[in-house]
Amino acid sequence: MLAARRRVAVDGVEGLTIRAVARDLGMSSPAMYRHVRSLEDLTDAIVLDVLDEMTAMLDAVVEQADGEETARRIVLAGRALRAWALDHAFEFQLTMVTPATAEAAKPRLSDARYRFGKVFAELVARFLGERGEPLPEGSAALLPETIAEFRRRVELPVPDAAIALFLRCWVRLYGVICMEVMGQLRFLGDRAGELFEAELRSVADLLGMPGRALAR
Repeated sequence: MLAARRRVAVDGVEGLTIRAVARDLGMSSPAMYRHVRSLEDLTDAIVLDVLDEMTAMLDAVVEQADGEETARRIVLAGRALRAWALDHAFEFQLTMVTPATAEAAKPRLSDARYRFGKVFAELVARFLGERGEPLPEGSAALLPETIAEFRRRVELPVPDAAIALFLRCWVRLYGVICMEVMGQLRFLGDRAGELFEAELRSVADLLGMPGRALAR
C-alpha cells in the first residue's frame, strides 16, 4: 500500500499502474497479481486508505480544538482539510476518480466517504443545536431523498433542515477545495486561498456563525 500511495503522490493518478508499483517493489507484474486482483482493486484500496487518513486527521483537529466554540472548530476543520488536500494533491485527486454509480456497488468505499463527511456534519448539527434558532425549511423540501439517505448512512438524528444546511455548506467548501486541487483555480495565482476564505465566510453567514470564529 505504501509503495502504491508513494507512486500516486509522485506521478499522480496516471502514474498508478501495476507495472510501476511492481517495479518500485522490485517484483514482476505477474507477481503483483498475487497480491491484488486488478488495478481497480489497488486504486480502491488506496482511496479507502486516503479517506480513512483524512477522517483521522479531521478527528484529531477537532479533538485538539476541544474547548473552542463549535463554530470555531468548523472553521479549523475546514482550513485543515484544505491544507491537507493541497499537501497531498495527487492522493486527494484519486478520491474523486470513482464515479458515484460505481462506488454504490463498493460498500467499504461508500461507507468511508460518509464517515469522512460525518465529521463536518456532526459539527454543523451541533452548532445549529447550540444556536437554538428556527431553521429555514426551504432547502429541505428540495432534497428529500438525499437528506433521507444521508441521515440513514451517518445516523444523524437532526431535522431535515439541519442536514440540508450542512449539504449546502459542504458543497461550497469541499467544492472549492476540489477545484483548487484539480488546478482549476490557477487563474487566481496565489490568491486561491482568498476564494476559499470567502466561501468559508459565506458558510459562516449561512449558518449564523459569529465573526470571531473566522479569526486567523
